[in-house]
Amino acid sequence: MRRKNCIFKMILILLCLVIISSFYNVNAVEVDYQYTKEYLEWKELSVEDKKNTPQPQMISSNIRYKKKIDSWNDRNQMIGNPMTGKNVLATQSKFNLADYIDIEIKNQALTMECWAFGILSSMETNLLYKQGIKEQFSERHMDYATSNSFYDVNKEDLAYARDVSFGGLVNIGLAYLTNGQGAVYEEQMPFENSEDPISIEEIDIEPSYYVTDYVSIPSIYKMYNEDGSIQYYDAAFKEYSLDEVNMIRKEIKNHIVNYGALTSVTASAYVEGYNNQEHPEYATAFCCKDNTYFRDHAITIVGWDDTYSKENFSSESRPKSDGAYIVLQSYGDKAFDNGYMYISYEDNLIESLLYGVSDSRKYDYDKLYQNDYYGSAGTLSIAEQEVGYFASAFERDVSQKENLKQVSFNLGDYASVEVWVNPVDSNPTSNNVKKVSDFTSVLTPGYHTIEFDPIELTGDSFLVIIKQKFYFT
Repeated sequence: MRRKNCIFKMILILLCLVIISSFYNVNAVEVDYQYTKEYLEWKELSVEDKKNTPQPQMISSNIRYKKKIDSWNDRNQMIGNPMTGKNVLATQSKFNLADYIDIEIKNQALTMECWAFGILSSMETNLLYKQGIKEQFSERHMDYATSNSFYDVNKEDLAYARDVSFGGLVNIGLAYLTNGQGAVYEEQMPFENSEDPISIEEIDIEPSYYVTDYVSIPSIYKMYNEDGSIQYYDAAFKEYSLDEVNMIRKEIKNHIVNYGALTSVTASAYVEGYNNQEHPEYATAFCCKDNTYFRDHAITIVGWDDTYSKENFSSESRPKSDGAYIVLQSYGDKAFDNGYMYISYEDNLIESLLYGVSDSRKYDYDKLYQNDYYGSAGTLSIAEQEVGYFASAFERDVSQKENLKQVSFNLGDYASVEVWVNPVDSNPTSNNVKKVSDFTSVLTPGYHTIEFDPIELTGDSFLVIIKQKFYFT
């Protein structure tokens, strides 16, 4: 067998799919199932229009900072870089991952694989920056393994309904990296400048690494006033204060200095946003302040420069203030500024959809139990709850001996978690329910994996329970 023990993974929505009465009595609370504003608008389109319009991201982290945490500015702000041994501060005015690690500058050519390049660049920089491991993974495999672009299979029999020529979404790639499909090495399925259908046998490749943790940064949307000022909103279009915006930007910087690059999106079709409009492919700076333009390109944020002058941007779309993210493009080192460019903090989309890989490892399990192969589909927001539970039961083959060694889940808010397991059956009130993991430190919104001493599964079903304590209330 290529993997050891068994791993339970659940891609679950926030709080609580099952309320465990033996642990906690809870009164009825207000529940709000949240999607992004973009997705709700897309959902109203006709069937024909939907076929010709890329589906927006369904969910986006939507955290409201309602309580000041005194320790916030001290949390995860400095690390010792494994490559140089030097300390890196998230509070410094400039930072670029490329100064610390050798980042591969890739070229998507004429394909629509920018989303796959962005996600895998985040994963690759994380491995190199945190573990000193340099790997290159296959964007082509991620693209085709999550598609229906095969000439030898009936499309109606396939799990995915997307064609590779239509591009992809970040959450599709993150599901691929957590559901047992990938990642595979670049040499196993090398890049090709082609989107033609292939044989389904070509994607039948044993994966090498999987993602155990990723972060979802709270989304920032922007509205531009005539005087040049900006109003900031979350994914549900509730207005942020400037303090909240600054806290989110600190979280962006914290992730980069602690874990590596983040993947994001831009409106690359907005020609007026480039500081070289005659040849945008050689532009060094970009800013779009036109909300009629939507995301059409994924990029990778590798750093920032708070002092980058607003005068470097196009006069037609000049930001009001200095400051920009340092962005890795996916068109090779001959495009833009040796493969990089600056995108203003004031760009309409650069802070709207941010994900970053926090940890990954080689496959180390024999069996994967999961209840959402396609990733997280939404977020349950429940008012005035500080503690909550969700749980999931799985059937298993009793002819095999299995030891449960880790649990993975999605969080929609900052929380610490405690893990309980019933290895005998799926009864949540049974005396067989055992605590296998104490409360963690505070976890960010996103996907997390908790390891514990292996526990033998002895029944024909088992139950896993997650207890959450929320960080912001």
